[in-house]
Amino acid sequence: MPPWTPPWKSFKSVFKGVGRQGSLDGFLRAIRTRIKSVRNTQKITKAMKLVAAAKLRRAQDAVLRTRPYAQALSELLGSLARARAAAEVPPHPLMEVRENRAGSRWCC
Repeated sequence: MPPWTPPWKSFKSVFKGVGRQGSLDGFLRAIRTRIKSVRNTQKITKAMKLVAAAKLRRAQDAVLRTRPYAQALSELLGSLARARAAAEVPPHPLMEVRENRAGSRWCC
């Protein structure tokens, strides 16, 4: 089936059994059924959009609420780094660069 189906071909499944022998009532019933199904699909899609918008708004609010904490943490770490640089404190032993003695099999 091609990616785009012409409208007159997509209705074949709706109008199955409605042909030259079918009555006008069957044709109208098929049209009404199709219209109802499209409207129901539109309602579902609208509800899904509303839910997605609410989730997005909630996530954005959560990000905005954490911004002051992130700024305060950034200022704290910056002040600690400046204080350490100004005091010329020797590095912590765990922060020193060490040579690799294990070779290539260290993860085994």
